[in-house]
Amino acid sequence: METEDYNIEEEQEWQDIFNSGYTLAQFNPAMLEQLIYENEVERPSLVSALRLGQWQYELDTNKSQVKEFERIREKSKGRDRDFERSW
Repeated sequence: METEDYNIEEEQEWQDIFNSGYTLAQFNPAMLEQLIYENEVERPSLVSALRLGQWQYELDTNKSQVKEFERIREKSKGRDRDFERSW
């Protein structure tokens, strides 16, 4: 069932690099940018996996922030009405 082009080790390596990009974006973005800069020309597939991990972290962070803003908005709806009534 395996094809010639499919290599489980390459896939695992790519996934590990993707996860490293995610983790570095979260905890050490300066180091991530340095790795990307140093490897752009010689290892474009490495840079691609790192960038995708970084973008996934940013996407997850943005989703989390949107949920928090929605929660705050819902929580404050009643307060806005109470404020308007007091005038």
